[in-house]
Amino acid sequence: MIRFPKSAWSSMRFRPVSGRRKVSSFEPFIIERTAMRAPRDCPAVLIAAPASGQGKTTVTAALARLHRNQGRKVRVFKCGPDFLDPMILERASGAPVYQLDMWMVGADESRRLLWEAADEADLILIEGVMGLFDGMPS
Repeated sequence: MIRFPKSAWSSMRFRPVSGRRKVSSFEPFIIERTAMRAPRDCPAVLIAAPASGQGKTTVTAALARLHRNQGRKVRVFKCGPDFLDPMILERASGAPVYQLDMWMVGADESRRLLWEAADEADLILIEGVMGLFDGMPS
């Protein structure tokens, strides 16, 4: 499950929504910022391998297609700067594939992309970058 830390909301101001029914045991809130509004849970799987060329994209695409064929909404993310593999993954999942790269998009944008995906998806698949010991960390 992806759970975002409470520190992400520490600078946000909440105000209760009037006239709405309660969800579970807490009152829903509207946050005056457009950033992450509330914690969201969604199963997530990271596909990794000890080196490049080990089949991470193939496994990720197969998992995305399997879950999509079973009627689940799957969101796939790719770590690192890669522009060919996301096209394969996009076709398998039926949804846009974004890159989670600290240099290209930064931590805040990566966090936002995952947060939005957790709201709409039944499963999030994240394909790791290169291998564990080759290339630069992402």
